[in-house]
Amino acid sequence: MHMNPILSSSWRFAFLFSLLIIGFRYNCVSSGESIPTPTPWPEQFNALLFTNHTLTGTVRLQMNDLWYDWPNRRTMNRIQYQLGDYLRDVEWNNGTSYYFTNGPTGTCTTRLFPIGVLPPEWLQGATYLGRTWADGFDCHVYTKVDFIYYWVRLDRCGKKGRREEVLGSV
Repeated sequence: MHMNPILSSSWRFAFLFSLLIIGFRYNCVSSGESIPTPTPWPEQFNALLFTNHTLTGTVRLQMNDLWYDWPNRRTMNRIQYQLGDYLRDVEWNNGTSYYFTNGPTGTCTTRLFPIGVLPPEWLQGATYLGRTWADGFDCHVYTKVDFIYYWVRLDRCGKKGRREEVLGSV
């Protein structure tokens, strides 16, 4: 079965939408205190993500405009590869995802995944890896299911509008 490369990349992205930047509060701890626990995501947010696919063997950039809506158990991703058309990905908590494009050659594909929309507390039980510097920022680092890595910038702790970076690798 031939799989559309856009859908293949989108599936990986959707599964790992752990690659996003979001803003909300976080309670920090100073050194010597207990291991910090990542706070749950806000129930609704919008995030922009820019991904460089160079390490996957393709030299292309991707922009994703993510809308997360936990009360309605849905997410919507507007994905655009560099200079390409938009691919929209609507995901529901029952595992159903719709991928579609607009225009005269528009497409629509339905996929079922065993994972629905991640709940706000999906990082509960993550393993704390300690502190490290990432892109010039001092960060707490967590891992979950051995392939999701989650960095929390310490310089934004306790301030409204702090950024969190969720990064993954496959």
